[in-house]
Amino acid sequence: MQLPDPTAVVAALSRAAHLVLDSPPFVFEDRLGLHLANDPKVLRDGGFTVDSAAAPPRPDGWLFSPRALEWGRGWRGTFLARARFVEELVVERQGDGVDQFVILGAGLDTTALRRRDLADQLRIFEVDEPGTQRWKQARIAELGMAMPDNLTFAPIDFESDVSWLDQLARVGFTRARRSVVASTGVTQYITADALSTTMRQIAGLRSGTTFACTFMLPASSIAPAERELRARTEAMAAKRGAPWISTYEPEEMLRLARQAGFATVGHVSPSDWDASYFNGRTDGLHAASGEHGVVAVA
Repeated sequence: MQLPDPTAVVAALSRAAHLVLDSPPFVFEDRLGLHLANDPKVLRDGGFTVDSAAAPPRPDGWLFSPRALEWGRGWRGTFLARARFVEELVVERQGDGVDQFVILGAGLDTTALRRRDLADQLRIFEVDEPGTQRWKQARIAELGMAMPDNLTFAPIDFESDVSWLDQLARVGFTRARRSVVASTGVTQYITADALSTTMRQIAGLRSGTTFACTFMLPASSIAPAERELRARTEAMAAKRGAPWISTYEPEEMLRLARQAGFATVGHVSPSDWDASYFNGRTDGLHAASGEHGVVAVA
């Protein structure tokens, strides 16, 4: 069975690490992601084993390993900030009539599992590769978790001649209803043309639909202290067959969103996340300089 991408595992484990390595108050609490990731096959595939070869891999071991600490507070802060930002955006947009939430490249996202309070007001569509979704559904069943009634898995074959929106509609997505569509940690793996096409498709949905995504700055534009880790991250991604192929300056991303046809476009910087989520902390937790966000409303 296909396993989740190691990048998705890193995000889930980093959110879990926050609850162990950092001081309260917690920026974002996601304990369920750790349960999903605590699969020996997944951990071995992602290289997260830190115990001896004879011992089973343990996420708590990874949390305290040099690798976890090396990723640093900045990158961990970014994983937390973007997750909280998107979740707050969805709740905020509900007041504007949004009742559908689409997560592109859902990976180990746990929104539907954690936010049972949203079940009556929000339908959640997790979009990912069919193999990844089969693994996730099996993992949820293995853990004895109840599948939320408002969660729909949308296995999308992006190589198909059928558009992903048409495939999404086949499992119940309604184009005529206002939605939030989110994509975090994905744009570096796809071409600018592919991103532009996706943006145009989302901008063509019901007026008031919101698109939120994150994007990576070129390495030359990030803080010098982050560049070595950035280079190693890109090298690891390329080694596993998922090279980074697209980075953007903020103005480039905003221009793409405007050209796609969104009525309103806004930039979200790491300093914005710092001000919203990390202000006044004494443990040094912050958002890294290399990942930014954009919010566009149709």
